Amino acid sequence: MNGNISHRRAVGVVFESVAEILLKEKGYKILERNYTFGKYEIDIIAKKEDEVVFVEVKSRNENAICSPESAVGKEKIKHILLCASGYIKYLYQKGINPLKFSYSFDVIGILYTDDYDLKSIRYFKKYYRGDRDELLRFAL
Repeated sequence: MNGNISHRRAVGVVFESVAEILLKEKGYKILERNYTFGKYEIDIIAKKEDEVVFVEVKSRNENAICSPESAVGKEKIKHILLCASGYIKYLYQKGINPLKFSYSFDVIGILYTDDYDLKSIRYFKKYYRGDRDELLRFAL
């Protein structure tokens, strides 16, 4: 079982790098990869102008029953929000005013072939439309 988990993690790392390239091509600066706060993690935190985006990357084999993005359910969104609040606290502690940013919770869904070649990549901007003020109140 551990071999299966580490193989899945290795596949995830490869496709997180693909997602990072996509974000850079769209003009984003990557701030963090695999940012953790407590037991929670965000795959990519990026910034473009005055917007900070928290990105969950999901990849699936093209033969999978469900789409990659369908794996981002309520529980995962809750974990992303908790981790995002930790990142906002981190900004505040560094002397960066988190009120000057807008925030977006995005998902990148990646399908790959049996040979692990990229089949398709989809970027879901504002996949979760969280309340900015509520997030900031929770974080600060």
